[in-house]
Amino acid sequence: MRKLMMVAGACLLSAALGADPAPSRGSATVRLTPAEALARHKALMSTMTPEQRAEYQAKAKARALVRLGGIVRDTSLQTGKMVVVNAQDAVPDSDFEKPITVLARSLRVKIDMVKGPTPSLPFDSKTFLAGQNANAAVFVVASDTLPAFLVVPEDRWAVVNVSKLGSDNLSVRAQKEVLRGFAFICGGAATSFRQTLVSPITSPADLDQVLDAQLPIDSLNAIAKYLPGIGMTPYREASYRQACRDGWAPPPTNDVQKAIWEKIRVDKERGPTNPITIPPPNAKK
Repeated sequence: MRKLMMVAGACLLSAALGADPAPSRGSATVRLTPAEALARHKALMSTMTPEQRAEYQAKAKARALVRLGGIVRDTSLQTGKMVVVNAQDAVPDSDFEKPITVLARSLRVKIDMVKGPTPSLPFDSKTFLAGQNANAAVFVVASDTLPAFLVVPEDRWAVVNVSKLGSDNLSVRAQKEVLRGFAFICGGAATSFRQTLVSPITSPADLDQVLDAQLPIDSLNAIAKYLPGIGMTPYREASYRQACRDGWAPPPTNDVQKAIWEKIRVDKERGPTNPITIPPPNAKK
C-alpha cells in the first residue's frame, strides 16, 4: 500500500517541482511503469530539504481533503468525558496539553484539564466524578504519602505522583504516567508490543526507555471498546464524501461539497435497480 501511494504521488511531486510528469518522445507521452514511477519519486524526494518535503506533504494532504470535501465532525451523539485533575505546581497544565489532545483525538472523546484536590484515602470518587460530570479521572499530585502510580479501575480513577518521579525529565515522565493512568482505568492495560507505556514499568527510568510517548494501537483499540461500558460515546468524524454516504453529513458549504452532495444523492436515488457499479480488479496475468 505504501508503495502504491508513493507511485501515485510521483507525478504530483513532479508537478510540484516543476518537472514534466512523464518523459515524452515527440508528441507521444511515455507511460511510466510502477517501478519507474517509484524510482523517479524517490529521486525527486531525495533532492528536497526536510522543509520542502513537509510543505509538499501538507499541500498534498490539503488537495486530497478538498477532493473529499474536507473533514466534518458530528458531536450530536457524543456523551461523557474524562478529566485530568492537576493538583500540583511542579508540572504546569500546558505540559499536559499535547498528550491529552492526541489521546482525545485518537479516541474521539472529550478530555478536560481541571484543578482539584489531592485525593486522600478512602476517596469518594463517585461524588467527585458526578460533580465534574465526568466518567473517569486521573489526578496529578505531589504527595509524600501516596505511591508513584495508583489505579482504582473499579471506581475509574488513578493518581500520578510527581514527587516520586525524580527530578530528571519530570514533565515528560508525568505526561507518560497520565496516559498510563487512563489506559489502566479504561481497559487498555495490555499490549502485544514491547517498550510501550503499558509494558511493565517499575521505576522512572523505565519510563525514559519508552521513546514514543503515546499509547500503542492495540491499547487504544481496547480503550475504545471499553468506553461505551462506562457511558462514553465518541463523536463521528469522516470526510464529507463518506459522511454523505453514511447519511449524517451537514448541508454543503462550498462548491466541492455541493458537487459531492448532489452526486451521492443521485446515486442513492437510482436504487437497487440501477446500483453503483464497481469495476472488478485487474486480473493477474
